[in-house]
Amino acid sequence: MADRAAKPPDSRPATTGLAGLALAPVAIAVRLSAPLVDASVRALDAARIPQRAIDALIESGGADRLIAYLFESGLAGKLTDRLLASEELDRIVSQVAQSDEVLAALRTQSLGLADEVAGEVRGRADTVDDLLERAARRLLRRPPRPAPVAEIAPAEPRAPGPLDRPT
Repeated sequence: MADRAAKPPDSRPATTGLAGLALAPVAIAVRLSAPLVDASVRALDAARIPQRAIDALIESGGADRLIAYLFESGLAGKLTDRLLASEELDRIVSQVAQSDEVLAALRTQSLGLADEVAGEVRGRADTVDDLLERAARRLLRRPPRPAPVAEIAPAEPRAPGPLDRPT
C-alpha cells in the first residue's frame, strides 16, 4: 500500500481514458476553426438535413408534443411577453399597417362608413326639414302638405281571357 502512495501522479494527458473520451467533443469543438464550422453548416443545409429532421418531427407527432410542452411550461407566455415588450413588434405592426392590402381594406371600410353616415345624415335632415315645414305651415295657417302619392306598381301579366284577341 505504501508503494501506491509513493508513486508520482499519473502524467498522462487528460484526453486519454474515460475522462478524455468525455472531453473529446469539447476538444474537437475548441480546435475547429470558424471556416470549417461554416462549411459544415452549409453542407448540412445543402443535404436538407434540418428540413428532413423537421419533417420527421412533424410526421411523428413530435412537433405537436413540443408545442403542447411550450404552452404547458409557460414558455409560450414568456415568449409572448417578450415579443410584446420588444421594438420588433412595433416594426411588425408598422410594416403590416403600411401594406397595400391593409390600406385597401381601410379605404373600403372608410367608404362604407362614409356612405352609412351620409345616409343617416340625409334621413335626419329630411326629418328636420319636415318638422320645420309643418311648423312654418302652422304659423302661416296653411293646410299640411298632402302625403306623397305612392308609386303604382306595374300590373302583373295575366293570362289571356276569352275576350282578348290573339296577337
